[in-house]
Amino acid sequence: MNKNKRNSLWLALQYLIGLIISLITLKLNLSQYGEQIFGGWILLSSLWGFGKVIDLGYGTALIKYIAEFKNDPDKKINSVIATSFLLFIVFGFLIFIIIVLVAEYFYLNDEKLIRPDFRDNANTFFLILGAGFYFRYISTFFRSIFEGYSEFVFTSKLSIILSLSIFISVVIVYLLKLSLIYLSLLYSLSSLLIFFILVFKFNKFKSLKTLSFDNFSFGLAKQMTSFSIGIQGASIFGNMIDPIIKYSLGHFYSINSISYYEIAQRFSTGVTGLFNTTFRTVLPKASALKTKEEVNLFLNIEGSKLSKLGITYAGLMYGVMSIGFTLFIKLWFGFDEAVIFFLILSLSESINKFGFSIYNFFMGTGRVYFLAMIQLINLIIVVFGLFLGFLIFKNNMGLLGYFVTTMIVNVLMLIKLKAETGYSITKFLMEAEVIKLLLLVFSLLTAVCTINFANVDFVIPVTLLSLCNIIIFYSNIRKYSLKLFSLLTVGIR
Repeated sequence: MNKNKRNSLWLALQYLIGLIISLITLKLNLSQYGEQIFGGWILLSSLWGFGKVIDLGYGTALIKYIAEFKNDPDKKINSVIATSFLLFIVFGFLIFIIIVLVAEYFYLNDEKLIRPDFRDNANTFFLILGAGFYFRYISTFFRSIFEGYSEFVFTSKLSIILSLSIFISVVIVYLLKLSLIYLSLLYSLSSLLIFFILVFKFNKFKSLKTLSFDNFSFGLAKQMTSFSIGIQGASIFGNMIDPIIKYSLGHFYSINSISYYEIAQRFSTGVTGLFNTTFRTVLPKASALKTKEEVNLFLNIEGSKLSKLGITYAGLMYGVMSIGFTLFIKLWFGFDEAVIFFLILSLSESINKFGFSIYNFFMGTGRVYFLAMIQLINLIIVVFGLFLGFLIFKNNMGLLGYFVTTMIVNVLMLIKLKAETGYSITKFLMEAEVIKLLLLVFSLLTAVCTINFANVDFVIPVTLLSLCNIIIFYSNIRKYSLKLFSLLTVGIR
């Protein structure tokens, strides 16, 4: 088996193992602590989850420069590694301080989010999770080096070890009935384990002497920052949405709803992640485009067809298979409200499957500052959309504000696509069969409204949702059956 296939196989294995373990641990944690207490834990840990992605684009830049200079005879690679290491150390510490301040002023002192009698415990486990965050943040530096050398098998094995370590930690805590402080401590120790493995491997691979300050280059730091800032802007604004949604749920609705949302999100992002991972090959293809003819050919062949496949995939997973997902959520976790959250999140994810090819087109052609602006607009509208949604509905329907935002952002990308390339939006929409996406959205909205306002059990509306989408997407599913089968069996190309 060649290296690319081995990398793909291990990436797929890592993804599936991580997803399965996350669902099991979520079930055990909810059984152990209940929706309210564990909802507070999820809310605070989401801050550190957001902090982990704020590497200011240096992780991506490091991968790029490692791949570019790994065979350079003048040892410029050592300068790249040492410069990146110092940047990670400094910015990791700054991010740690900022997140602690945000938690102190906006989370820990908000009685709607954290009960006064629970605040001391929350503060303790939050700081313990913060220590784990810092080790995982620095671990990103070492991971990026190995990924720059295309050592995805090694990094995938590490991710599997981390997932298994967390699983063992949760089982120990569950069996011994330990508090959230012990859970947080074991989570952080899992991160420390991965950190030491990476350091040991790096020392054998390059030697720790490479990290010496003597190899630091201010010029290279400036160059890497210039490359990465647009990428990170899009990443930061995009990843802020999750903690904001959880904060809005806890503040405007109920702290219990964060647990229900987390369950639904695990399923919706799991479905989305499978598609995005499989078709990430669109990014390098878009990066190679140079002439207007190549751009039009890409949009006509790759772009519109991938959007059509994305709509078909959404129709299959969020439409046809919705009855299977919702029954599993109900039987495994036992919360009807998690089912409703899943259906609402399915609305946004269905739209994003259509826009996946357009987003990657802009990323590949270097429009990173436009994407950063789009994500900022997305973030601003999400905040107002959630506020208005919860103000109007005063229940889980407030999350529809996120769906409306997703619609607006994808329309803005289409307008930009027309302005940048002159490509016909009408042609793109027709080629992608967007009418079927609209029918999927309508059927999902109908199911959500029926469950909420008619106060009926979800089984009948969701069964009808599945049957309707079998009719809507029958021809598409039949046409793409082999490709969809390979996708659902993790046949990454």
